[in-house]
Amino acid sequence: GKDKDGPALKKPRVEEEPLEPGDEVNFEQDWRGKQVCLVNLKAAGLNGTMGIVKEFMGTEEVIVDGKIKKIRRFLVALKDGNGEKSIKFENLFKVMTGSLVKLRGLDSTELNDSVAECGRLDAATMRYDVVLSDGRHVKVKPSNVEFMARYESSEVAGDKAHIDRLRAASSLRDQLTAIEDLQYPVPQLLPASALAEYAKKFPKSVVIGKSNAANPKGAQALGREVASATLASPGARVIFASMARDRCVWPPLAECRHDDLLRLGKFADWVSKRCAPRPVYFLLPGIAAKGPAATLTAATCAWPLFVEVCHDVV
Repeated sequence: GKDKDGPALKKPRVEEEPLEPGDEVNFEQDWRGKQVCLVNLKAAGLNGTMGIVKEFMGTEEVIVDGKIKKIRRFLVALKDGNGEKSIKFENLFKVMTGSLVKLRGLDSTELNDSVAECGRLDAATMRYDVVLSDGRHVKVKPSNVEFMARYESSEVAGDKAHIDRLRAASSLRDQLTAIEDLQYPVPQLLPASALAEYAKKFPKSVVIGKSNAANPKGAQALGREVASATLASPGARVIFASMARDRCVWPPLAECRHDDLLRLGKFADWVSKRCAPRPVYFLLPGIAAKGPAATLTAATCAWPLFVEVCHDVV
């Protein structure tokens, strides 16, 4: 309408900026407790700082160039004693540091599908430092890593609650699910038939410079038969075979003593016939886990659970 001084002033038009994909926040599922790296902050000294998301602080609306812009903020506990700070969503980059990842899309195609431990993200170059199973370090983009798992590697499993849960499980599959829920890797197993075959095919082993070493071809054949316990046949019997060693996940098959493998092979043949038609698998210390150091450490922490899923110990 008009007033006595002339036409009414038009109110500035304010448009709401369209929501971006993924604008809705599922805080509990997607963000609480997640590791993040701070990026693109005006306070450049904080860029690259790692932290843990503690709380979603809500969304505020501000007008930018005539449009309403929604800004989401999270409370982040910064590492290295830097306290807690309110950080905009756009300045957070969720990281996989400490996780087990699979490499993909690399120009060095021989590394694709390799399993590695994801290290720290360099915020300046936006590259992860990943560690391969053989100890090599490789710099890769975030788009070159695919999350596989994140294992507990600082707390040893096997307290009463853990053991009670495994003993309450009705099957091997349920026990393995419990181990995964506790964030430990499931063990790898070797079919009894593979050990029996080693004893039959390789009764002798001569390795120059190594007395009583495993037959190289036999060890390779055994290695091809090692598989995750999740692939074991339903109702399988699992036997833990202890070996002389100075750490939990050791020795690898190539480092095993030939006479140990022969004895195990003969026993495996006997027990397989005795338990038939029930399938039999062996858990050997050196094959229980494979991968980068973080996986082996997590397997060491899970050792009491590994032994618990076994029906016999020899």
